[in-house]
Amino acid sequence: MDDASLQALKQKLETEKQVLTSRLREVGMENPSVPGDFEPTTLNYGDEYDESINESTDLDANLAIVSELERRLKEVQAALEKIDHGTYGACVTCATGIGEDRLQAVPTAALCATCAQKR
Repeated sequence: MDDASLQALKQKLETEKQVLTSRLREVGMENPSVPGDFEPTTLNYGDEYDESINESTDLDANLAIVSELERRLKEVQAALEKIDHGTYGACVTCATGIGEDRLQAVPTAALCATCAQKR
């Protein structure tokens, strides 16, 4: 992969990181004890029983959203670290190169197409 393509992918990943972090801040609050960890939040609907049910339902939904966004953010951060360390594009299972077409389609890909199909 040439430098221009690598820089374009890095920029794409940086943008995705910003979007994911912004979205996490919309549905959660960053845990001050654990950097990069978010706790789901919800609106306070009130103290009545039916209002508490709404809060509980929203909290469950936000928990799922936060979990998925954190998973995705970790993938993006791992890809960016690989770029910085010069290991981006190598399959974590077999160490062969991940095709540039695959990386263009899925910049966070950690497996080559062959290893991905085996899973």
